[in-house]
Amino acid sequence: LSEAADSLQSRDATIAKKETEVGELTQTLQTLNDKLVEKQQEAVDHQAVLDARIEALQREQQDLKTRLEKTSEESAAQKQSLDEKNEQLATLTADRDETEKKLQDANSTMENLKAESTKQQTELTSLRDTKRAAEVQIEELRADNAATLRELDSEKAENC
Repeated sequence: LSEAADSLQSRDATIAKKETEVGELTQTLQTLNDKLVEKQQEAVDHQAVLDARIEALQREQQDLKTRLEKTSEESAAQKQSLDEKNEQLATLTADRDETEKKLQDANSTMENLKAESTKQQTELTSLRDTKRAAEVQIEELRADNAATLRELDSEKAENC
């Protein structure tokens, strides 16, 4: 009975530790999820700004191309402007691609954290089941011990 109680206490301590770990992981997951949502929103907002700027630059680029065809006198200045806009467009496109990669990385991290949390929850459930089984065994042992003590008390009373 003492060993079973010690085992139960050890299991209770392990379960409490796992519950604390799961709580910490859940809090960490929530914090990271909140940050991820915030970063995703920033990425979406940034993406929208970049897309709008890209569209504006593309329209401006088309306008510049048309003006370049019409006016040969202005072609040198317009070509310079067009090159700058193309450079800006390339930079913005690279920024957009980098933002998309960061968003994908954040999504991957979130999935990994969700998988870890699920694993911890499964372990915790298993430990709780083990604890319940141990508690049932202890109750059975206590009942057996009580019955044995009653029998011994009866035998003792008969022997006296």
